[in-house]
Parts: sequence; structure tokens; C-alpha cells
Amino acid sequence: PRHYVLGNHDADSISKAQFIAHTAAAETFSSFAYAGRRFIILDACFTRDGAPYEKGDFDWTDANLPPEQLAWLEEELATHRGPTIIFIHQRLDGKGEYFVNNAQEARRILEDAGNVGAVFQGHYHRGNYQCLNGIHYYTLKSVLGPEGPQHNAYAIVEVDRAGNLHIEGFGKAQSMTLAAQR
Repeated sequence: PRHYVLGNHDADSISKAQFIAHTAAAETFSSFAYAGRRFIILDACFTRDGAPYEKGDFDWTDANLPPEQLAWLEEELATHRGPTIIFIHQRLDGKGEYFVNNAQEARRILEDAGNVGAVFQGHYHRGNYQCLNGIHYYTLKSVLGPEGPQHNAYAIVEVDRAGNLHIEGFGKAQSMTLAAQR
């Protein structure tokens, strides 16, 4: 199975409707279960007033999770109590132009749920890692830039029986092990 995370660079050249049509997704945010874990994909490609990014019509610094999606996230985390991993393009672990504008509200939902162990995110091309209130935030480095495999950035993540996340980074991506937090 393949699952996709919509980001602002996708909206440079295609609409959300085209993204959904080409990825066979039902929506740009979703969840799925695999091997006893819940995986949640979020979409912050919305303006401050809740309008979705459209093909070439958006400001990459105006990323927001609409109230309806936050309510869905809260319900999803409450309904499925098992260990959960979040995926999102923009960052949730701070404030500023690379972060979701209402990231603090989203983090409160994740922290209150008590079952989120990690957030995998992008948007900040230099990458980053930090742990906030028991949740790992791993920011993957950008794949934009010079050509060649040494300039790529991708990772394979394995979850062991204890819930530790083993990240094997390729190209510019950082390898690390994230201890089970929740």
C-alpha cells in the first residue's frame, strides 16, 4: 500500500482534486492501521481562513489545520487508542514561517491523546529533530536541489516490538533511533 502526504510543492502544479485523483485517495488527510499501529496523515495546505491551497494560488507560509480536521484528528486519536504515528508536510513543533500556524493547538491534541509517539514532517529544507512532551518530531531534509543520489533525502523507518523507531537515512537524511515514548 502507498499513502501520500500533500505539501505546498505539490500545489505548485496540481490542484487538490488532481492530487486525490492521481493518488486514489479519498481525501488529503486520512488514517490507516498496520501491524497494531495507527498512522494518521494530516493536510495543512489550507489558508488562515480555511480555504484549500489551489494550483499555484497559495502562500507557503500560511499553513493551517482547519477546525474540522482538528476535530477529526481528536476523534481519530480517541477512537483508536493504540500507538500512533503522524505524517504531515509542514512542521508542528514550533512557531514561524515553516510551521503550521495553529501548530500549538494540534500539539495539544496529540499530547492530550497520550498515544502519539512520533510526527514525521518536512517543509524545512535543512531538516531537524526534537522531542517535545514525549513526542518525537523528525523533520526530513528536502529533496530539492542539485541532482544525484548523494543529494536525495529519504528514509526507511522500522518499528521494533518495543515501539522504538529505527530510521535509516539515505542521501542527506539523518539515521537515528527514537526510543519508544508512549
